[in-house]
Amino acid sequence: MGRRPLSRIALAALALWLVGPSSAVAATEFGSDCQTTSSSPDLSLVSMASAGSGQPGSAAPVDGVITRWRLSNGVPLEVERSAEALQVYRSTEDANRFTLIAQSAPISIGFGLNLARVRIPVRAGDRLGIHGLEETLYCKTGQADDAVGAYEGSLSPGQSADFASNTGFQVPGVATVEPDADGDGFGDESQDACPQSAAHQGACPETRISSTVIRGRRAVVVYVSSSMSVPVAVTATVGLGGGRRISLAAPTRTVSTRREAPFKLRFPRRLRSRLERLDPEGRLGMEITVLGFNPFTPPTVDRLRPKLRGQAERDGA
Repeated sequence: MGRRPLSRIALAALALWLVGPSSAVAATEFGSDCQTTSSSPDLSLVSMASAGSGQPGSAAPVDGVITRWRLSNGVPLEVERSAEALQVYRSTEDANRFTLIAQSAPISIGFGLNLARVRIPVRAGDRLGIHGLEETLYCKTGQADDAVGAYEGSLSPGQSADFASNTGFQVPGVATVEPDADGDGFGDESQDACPQSAAHQGACPETRISSTVIRGRRAVVVYVSSSMSVPVAVTATVGLGGGRRISLAAPTRTVSTRREAPFKLRFPRRLRSRLERLDPEGRLGMEITVLGFNPFTPPTVDRLRPKLRGQAERDGA
């Protein structure tokens, strides 16, 4: 008897772990590395165009999560530090109308290079903006291909407004976008230790499997319990002697959390015949493999090595 293949459930679970959710791109950047030159009170700005020339681009190139923001400030401030909020805007059908999608908490900005950790989901095409609690920092580049939209006042996420286009200016700051394969709003590279599951941002949960075996004359039954609900496959090999082996497999099924599930490994005719010829004091070695297919981590393996007793009837019995 040949080795029976794993069931479709088991193969699908194994494929899910091997492939995992697709993270099509690594972290990428967009925005402007310009150094701020000026500031204005109570102003909301959105990047509308960028001259390029080595800049990462004014719009998010991919879907993901902004996890870092850097801003180079060249404006001597009257106070030691300024408080600026990183904003994300989305275009509307009107070229000069934008919707504020999200914004960070105010970030303390000092003179020189500033680095901040944030968490803002974005879509490809979204644009960076900035708003200062007192003074909004910006760059005057003088390049005709640079443009910002300006709105006097502040907006709340979800609000839309018409922005006045101003050429020769740019929104300062470069954002780092990380993939978000599971769509949980956490960047997969620095914020999410389990990008396979939206339910977990720490380490992916591991499956703990416990197995016991009951031997019978025509089959063995393996009882399996699991720390989480997962598909489980049970297979076995039995040595018949002389280098010959035979394979067995039970149908794959899902084992619910902390509930024992039975898996019956039926003896094929060839094995039954061998046991019926084997003296009761003789034994055949059996190796049972229990695989739990956790979609977040490598399959969990439990092995059992029971002995099958010979079933030959003794003379005079």
